[in-house]
Amino acid sequence: MKQWETSELYREVKSRPSEDGSLPFQKDSEGINTEARRRCLHLLEYSPRTIYQLKKRLMEDGFSAEQADDAVQYAESFGYVDDGNYAMEYVRTGCQKKSRRQLYMQLSSRGVDKESIEDALEAYADEQENTVRRLARKRLTQKPPRTEEDFLKAVKSLVSKGFPYEMAKRAVWELRDEYGSTNE
Repeated sequence: MKQWETSELYREVKSRPSEDGSLPFQKDSEGINTEARRRCLHLLEYSPRTIYQLKKRLMEDGFSAEQADDAVQYAESFGYVDDGNYAMEYVRTGCQKKSRRQLYMQLSSRGVDKESIEDALEAYADEQENTVRRLARKRLTQKPPRTEEDFLKAVKSLVSKGFPYEMAKRAVWELRDEYGSTNE
């Protein structure tokens, strides 16, 4: 017995039929091996994944593209795979530390479609101002600024993380009075 055959998700899905009425983990009429379905559910048990990530991983594990597609569709039929929800959750957890641009690029590289990314980013648009202020404060606390150049370095640091220049500059300059500058 494979390790993932004992998992909770496997046991839950094993006990209920899919949308087409077939029992889980049986070869269907086309003879597609259900091993890919099992592997897909096992992968989802450890962390949420996008459709692209699942298909890629299944093919890396030696399953054909057809088997990978079938397995992902099977997981989707139970609601275990949803790129829109994945994007929302990823942005919700990442918006505290990353810029909008970083989040967009990371989700894009994970195969999430542009529309889902934009919807998720729009839902957390207000968080970007708070994030840039928090990161500016952290930067200025870790390396207390002594000169005007130190403040500019803090702005550059935020811009390099993907924040717009004006937003980074405004956040650093708001904190400037608090930290002061010796050479003005």
